[in-house]
Amino acid sequence: MNQNTIRVFTLIELLVVVLIISLLAGMLLPALNKAQAAAKKVGCLSNQKQIGLLFDAYRGDHGFWPAARFPDYWHATLWTYIYDGTLYQNRDRLKGTIFYCPAKENPPWAWPITGYGMNAYLPPSIRTDDFLTQADKTPPRPGRIQIPSCTILVVDTHESWHANMGHDWTINNIVTFAHLDQAGVLYCDLHAVAANKTRMLETYARTPFSTEWHY
Repeated sequence: MNQNTIRVFTLIELLVVVLIISLLAGMLLPALNKAQAAAKKVGCLSNQKQIGLLFDAYRGDHGFWPAARFPDYWHATLWTYIYDGTLYQNRDRLKGTIFYCPAKENPPWAWPITGYGMNAYLPPSIRTDDFLTQADKTPPRPGRIQIPSCTILVVDTHESWHANMGHDWTINNIVTFAHLDQAGVLYCDLHAVAANKTRMLETYARTPFSTEWHY
């Protein structure tokens, strides 16, 4: 045999190599996607823990938490504790801040709103069926929350402006379960966890308040 002969792959051998690479990619991609989703969930919970610290700082300054929508939206009020300027001046910078879940692809298109919703019906607010209720303008008093570890303060939500409905509808239609079928939840004792829909409904059933969400 001529030692200078160059060994070439046959078409069948090339097809086998391509098939093996395709199989490996098919096995690795789901794992990579799951790892990426898990990383976004960790980032979301980190955001919510930092938001919890801002709520605590605001309470230290004022003796209560900011109202959901008075004199400004809750996230616009807390924005000034960590970022320069106002949220309205920086709404294009919303993505990448602690006020935006990393699992959401794009910030809201028009309004300076966030992908997180705040529970507007915390004591001393009283839930009513009146759409024009002033509950969202009443600063919550953390000391009056009966079961803070089960009462939602902030949660992953759709990029909607306003919702006013009972908790079952809210959890089924407003909350986003973008983290492997879980949503990031900041409870009123300021601990943050990833919870699925069943857990959220179970913990909510133990609290006496319905919810309205402001994003």
